[in-house]
Amino acid sequence: MNVGELLTQLRLELSDTVNTVASGTTNLSNDALWPDSQLINYLNWAEREFANRIQFYRDVTSVMTRIALVAGQTDYPLDPRILSVLSVQLNAPAGVANLSLWPMSYSEMDPGVKNDYDGVLMYPPAALNEPGSFPSTTPAPPTPQGWCTDKAVNTLTTFPAYSGVWPWATAPALNLRVTRLPINPMSANILTAVPGIPFQYHLALVWGAAWQALLTTDVDGYAPEQAASFQQRFEMEVLSARRDMMRKLRQKASVQVGSMGAW
Repeated sequence: MNVGELLTQLRLELSDTVNTVASGTTNLSNDALWPDSQLINYLNWAEREFANRIQFYRDVTSVMTRIALVAGQTDYPLDPRILSVLSVQLNAPAGVANLSLWPMSYSEMDPGVKNDYDGVLMYPPAALNEPGSFPSTTPAPPTPQGWCTDKAVNTLTTFPAYSGVWPWATAPALNLRVTRLPINPMSANILTAVPGIPFQYHLALVWGAAWQALLTTDVDGYAPEQAASFQQRFEMEVLSARRDMMRKLRQKASVQVGSMGAW
């Protein structure tokens, strides 16, 4: 459904009064309880809540997924619409191996807890010391090797800081894979726009918006018991969508074969 159709369905669910003129546009009667702008705000809330709960929007292409590196800087602000960072890669040319940065915790980035031999900081720290990585006595590499998001809210922290030496012709930057909130909110000015949520879950947006509308205490439509019914329907649809999404995501699995093993 597009925005106009979502509005029409929402008013039907709310039993709100509308008049439809011959041109096909919708005019609110004097008895209408909610203006379009208010109902669209509730639809936007429902889409954000839906996206937040199931981490639906996954993004590697929008502007918010590219961070330009600054020499000597470790902390970079994240767009507030980003819900989580799934992975981070160096912006290297295609075909270059070992692009991915290691996910870390901020405590692992503290020089006080790293292994130190003869005053030389070890790279990577013990938590990252995997086969094929930098030898333990290698000086700090020129580009970040690890990242975390638990130092500060809406902040990506890299380790070590970018040295200012970039080994490729590409721009010194990080490419993020993230989950995020919707980029373009629904608007009464573009009723033909279609939300990014799959069409099979569009009724969830209607039910979520109805839930919020019926909790508005400054209108005659305040109906907490009816709101609770729409809340339940919204919650059930979120659970269904989460199951559907998890089935489609690639998962690591271990298989054991033998008398004591299991598939």
